[in-house]
Amino acid sequence: MGAAYEAPEMTASKLDRAMAENAPYIENINFRGITIPDYLHGRFQHCTFSDCDFSGTEISASFDDCSLYDMSTKGMKIRSSEFQNCTIANTKFEDCELRDVVFSLSDIRQCSAVRTKFENCRFERGTIDRVFFHQGIKAHGIEGLESMKITMGGATEQEVTNHARQIREALTNGTPDKVEVMAFKTPVRLEASSCHKETVPARMADQLAEARSQFGQSFGNEELMAALYKKVSAEQQQYKDWLRMQPPEDILRLAYEYSVREDIVASMEEIELSPRQVKSLLSSQTPLREIYQKFESLETDHMDMIRLAITGHANALGGQSRGETHDNR
Repeated sequence: MGAAYEAPEMTASKLDRAMAENAPYIENINFRGITIPDYLHGRFQHCTFSDCDFSGTEISASFDDCSLYDMSTKGMKIRSSEFQNCTIANTKFEDCELRDVVFSLSDIRQCSAVRTKFENCRFERGTIDRVFFHQGIKAHGIEGLESMKITMGGATEQEVTNHARQIREALTNGTPDKVEVMAFKTPVRLEASSCHKETVPARMADQLAEARSQFGQSFGNEELMAALYKKVSAEQQQYKDWLRMQPPEDILRLAYEYSVREDIVASMEEIELSPRQVKSLLSSQTPLREIYQKFESLETDHMDMIRLAITGHANALGGQSRGETHDNR
């Protein structure tokens, strides 16, 4: 085994020198905001990589009890590597290649992948939380997904099921722009523990059963409203997590929808609905999305109010200017 490095933080130049070792062993290091060398190898234990640039880096290493988040990864290649008890978070994998990589007891959270290839990768008893696969995904020989817990923050069981299906399809057939049909060795299996128990299921019978379990056999409209608020809040959180992973131009395009959805969630805290109305909304799988679509179809005075604000402010400034002119006289 090569030299051991145990400094609290390591600069890019020191990491370059460490990579000159035959098999460096690096532990208890914080890598913060540095550019990673073109070739990263050795063993990393109890290390943190935050806001580091892995673009174009080729990795062949083992990571034990490490945290990697907010990484830049364009063109990164990970080959013959293992992540054991690691957390990988808040990262977009873009034009990457992962080959012969093992994720063991590791959590992958709030990540996305685009134009990325997964080949002969294995997953072992970890968590995949709010991970999205976009266009150009290619995958072959994926194993062990049935051992993973697939979650989506505060999403309902149905939403988690749909999310798991999307992951399975992405790692089975790839996504648009794929060249070939890929093989997939194991199915995704959802465990009940992967869903948050406090969220409200989609079907009405399950909604009422959930309300009874939380509030007892006798529950009123106030409790139902609380369940509805939890449901739309969870749906908005899921939308927010998805939106954060989109390209900047899409985030700008969807900013108005996000803002209106936030207003809808806020309104749920004060609006008065009849028990029948609440139950109808609880029976929907995506009430927030459907309410937003209804809002879009309505004729509103939104633009009239904007024009009124413009003219009102212009008039106020004009009056102020006249007053200033009068005083100067």
